[in-house]
Amino acid sequence: MISLGTEERAALRRAMKEGWLTLTTNIRDVALTRWQLECERSGRPFAVVRIEAQRASLWFVLATDRKWAEHEQDHTRNVLANATGVVLTSSSVRAFLSLGSEATIMTQLIAPIESGVQASASVS
Repeated sequence: MISLGTEERAALRRAMKEGWLTLTTNIRDVALTRWQLECERSGRPFAVVRIEAQRASLWFVLATDRKWAEHEQDHTRNVLANATGVVLTSSSVRAFLSLGSEATIMTQLIAPIESGVQASASVS
C-alpha cells in the first residue's frame, strides 16, 4: 500500500471536515482513491474540486443509489448559475468554476444533502 504524504493527510482531514477534497498538484491519485472509498463507506457524496491555473473543476457524485429530488436539481442549477460546462445528471454534477468561488459553491451544494442525511438519521 502506498503511504500518504503530510500534505495529502492534511487534505484528507480537511475533506472530512468540509465534505469535499481539494486537489492540487501535490495531491496524488492515492489520496483521491482514499477519499472515494471513504465517501462510499460513509454514504456521503463523492465531492472533489481540482484547482487549475485559470479555473476550478468540480465533481459531485451522490452516494450509491441516490438520485437528486427535483428541488435538489433546481437548487444545484441555481448554485451553479455562474459556472460553465455544467453537466447535471440524475445523480451527479460536473462544472467549471471561477477561482475563489469553489468553497462557497461546494458548501451550498453539500449543505442540503448533509441536512437531509442528518434529518433521516435522527428519525430512526
